[in-house]
This record gives sequence, structure tokens and C-alpha cells, in this order.
Amino acid sequence: ALHTPLVLCAPCLLVDGRPRDAWWRLLAWTLERAGPTFHKLGQWASTRPDLLPLSTCRTLASLHDAVPAHSLAETHGAIEAAFGAPVSALFARVGARPVGSGCIAQVHEAETASGVRVAIKVLHPDVERRVAEDLYLLGTGLGGAHALLADASLTAPPPAPPLARRDDCE
Repeated sequence: ALHTPLVLCAPCLLVDGRPRDAWWRLLAWTLERAGPTFHKLGQWASTRPDLLPLSTCRTLASLHDAVPAHSLAETHGAIEAAFGAPVSALFARVGARPVGSGCIAQVHEAETASGVRVAIKVLHPDVERRVAEDLYLLGTGLGGAHALLADASLTAPPPAPPLARRDDCE
């Protein structure tokens, strides 16, 4: 599983300096690959120096950089599916390279038939299913943590509402 190196290296958090820094870099690497929701949570955490050490926020800030873009053909397909018309009927031009790409979507510069410059934000292919899967995993993990706390006779918060059903992932 993707998270196994994180768990095995968790004792590094007990040591100041390079081992701890290496664990936070491993966390950023894991979040980047775990799915768009986990990636987004890491990006959010990087903006919270009120909750995390500044060095941790700086490490997690790498999640904002160099998110891979999907192809122009996939962008055209998404636009055509959303509007029910060929891209050429909707826009005089759509920039071949995205202006920016994030973990959920990317943005292309375009020009309408009437010459107005616009920005088009297009979800990455299959991102809705992947987010549903991520939320299902988060909900399952939270449920498991709650069960462990209840079994340990500790006072636990009430169960969290379900984030997603398994049916949403298919």
C-alpha cells in the first residue's frame, strides 16, 4: 500500500532534524500520489502555519508545484461533453498549453467567436470518480479510528457523517 513507507518511517518524527524533515517530504510525496483529495488536503495544510511548523508548511508547499496537465484532446473532449457542441463552434481559439494545472483541474486561455478572451477551467479526466474513492477511503479510515477508540474505552467524538458511499466510486 502507498502509505506503508509513511507508517514504517513514523519513528523519524521523534527525532529532530534530517530524519523528521525526510518524513515530511515522504508525506508530501505520498499525498501527491494518493489521489486528488489527499493532494488537496496537503496543499491546504501547507497554508496553515498556525497549525503546523513553518518548515512543514514549506515542505508541503511543494504540492502546489508542477502538477501534471492532461492533454489538449482531453480538454477538447471535456468542453464538447459539457456544452454539447464542437470546440470550434464555441471558441475561435483554445490555448494548446494550460495556463495552470492543479490536482483537480487545469485552466486554458481561450477566445470566443466574438473575440473576448476567457479562461476555461476543465476538470482532469476521471477526477470525480477519484475524489469519490478518496472520500470513501477517508470515511472508512475515520470509521475504523472511531471503532478503535470505542474499543479502547476512550471517550470518542460522535461518528462523522459518511463522506461518500462505495456506490459513488463506480
